[in-house]
This record gives sequence, C-alpha cells and structure tokens, in this order.
Amino acid sequence: MKIETYSLLLTERLRPTQLDQVILPASTLSTVDAWLNAGLVPNLLLFGSPGTGKSSLARIIVKRLGAFAIRVNGSNKQDVKDVLKKLDAFCSSIAVTGEPKICVIEEADYLSKDVQAALRTVTEDYSALVRFIFTANEVERLIPAIQSRFVKIDFDDLGDEVEALKSRLKESLGVRLQELGLSFQQSKLEAIVDRDFPDYRSIANALELEVN
Repeated sequence: MKIETYSLLLTERLRPTQLDQVILPASTLSTVDAWLNAGLVPNLLLFGSPGTGKSSLARIIVKRLGAFAIRVNGSNKQDVKDVLKKLDAFCSSIAVTGEPKICVIEEADYLSKDVQAALRTVTEDYSALVRFIFTANEVERLIPAIQSRFVKIDFDDLGDEVEALKSRLKESLGVRLQELGLSFQQSKLEAIVDRDFPDYRSIANALELEVN
C-alpha cells in the first residue's frame, strides 16, 4: 500500500536527506563528502545519543553511492547462526549492475558478544566486496575488536560548533517546514531547538504540536 507523504510523521518528513542537514561539525561532513565523491567509504561506526542522526547518515551514504544495501537491526534478538547466514548470503552475492554493497547494522550495541565476535571475521573476509556501517547509542557495549575495525564518528562530539549548528538547524528546519506547506512560529521553533538540541528526533516530535 502506498503511503501518502502527508500521512507521515514529521520525524520522517524532516529526516535529513542530504549531508549538509546532518548535525555534525563541518570538518566531519567535509571528510564524509570527500569519501562519497571518491566512492571510497571505510567501515564506519556511528555512535552517540539517540535521535542525533546516525541512521539518517547511513541512509544518505547508501543513497549517494547508489549502493545495494542490507539492514539488520541489532535490537532484534537473533541467533548467531541466523545473523551470519543472512550476512554471508548478502556479502557473497554479486551485485548485478556492479553497484557497491553496504551492510548497515542498526543498534549494533544490542548485539550479543557472540554475534559481535563472529562479525570480526565477516568484516575482514568481505572487506574487498562490502562496506559495513554500524550504529550504536552506547559504544562501550561493543567489544574492542569490533571498534578497532571501524572509523568512528561521534555524534555527541560537536566541538566548538554547537551554536553554529543550532543556527543552521533552525534555518534548515524553517525552510523545510515552509516547503511542506506547514505554518509555524519561528520563535517556538527556535525555543524547541534550543531545548532539545542535538536530538533531532525529539525536535521533530515537538514540532508536531506546533505546526499546522
């Protein structure tokens, strides 16, 4: 069944779809953009507080690369054999049109230690064919052997760009709400961003009560 755009919650309608909409320092976004332009993205571990845009960045990367992707949710309790069977089938397959392949594991910090240990081998065995993107809220729950195999991006480390990022987000959200044909009070939008930043999801949920 087709879902009409107007029926989607603001958390989806306002989800970042472009790299410059992601709440990360300019230097980090520039690095990711360079990877994408070169078509050479490393294995990535995106971690930080819930709602800050980790999954959105993973989606943007997949879309920009035109990649063939599989998504696994680590919070779903799964047997080690089932996870490995699914990933092995994906990783060993050949993309018909030659597009890159990316395996996205959401909430990887919920994976059991046994699954994490098994994934060490998977990421190495298929390093020439597949890139892996893990997202995690609590990175310390991932075993060191997994963490050391990924380039880390910390969504909670915004350095000295917090105020600049807030301003950019206020402007961006205002433009996007107007594009959606929704009316709002700029002062309330700014107050919500100031209160909930950098939790993009909470900001979008709060705006549900303010737009019409």
